[in-house]
Amino acid sequence: MRTSHSRQPNRRQMTRPTRYGRRLTAALSAGVLAEAVLIRLGQSYGSTREERAMRLSGDHIVPTPQVVTNQAITIDAHQDCVWPWLVQMGWHRAGWYTARWVDKLLFPLNWPSANRIIPELQHIE
Repeated sequence: MRTSHSRQPNRRQMTRPTRYGRRLTAALSAGVLAEAVLIRLGQSYGSTREERAMRLSGDHIVPTPQVVTNQAITIDAHQDCVWPWLVQMGWHRAGWYTARWVDKLLFPLNWPSANRIIPELQHIE
C-alpha cells in the first residue's frame, strides 16, 4: 500500500520543465543575446561598412591583429590634428578621454585623462 508522500512522479511530471528551469533558460538566452549585441556594437559602433573596409593611419603598426574594432565619431578636424590625441591614448599614458568620474570609477589605478597633447607620448612601440 502506497502513501501519498512516497508516490513516484509519473513520466509526464518528470519531463515537464519546471518554472525555475524555464526562467533560467530565458535569462541565459537573453544574456547570450545581449552579449552578442554588445560585442557587435563594441566592435563597430558609429562606423559605416565603407569606413570599416578602409586602410587607416596606423594599420601598419599591427599587421595581423587578433581583434579589430572600428568605432567612429565625426570630428571637424583634419586627421593630422586628431592623430596626436589617438597615439597617446592608453593605460598609464594619456588615459581614455573619459569623464573624470568614469576615470575614477573604472580606472582608479590610472591617472586622469589628458586634456592636452603630451610630446613624450607621441610614439608607439
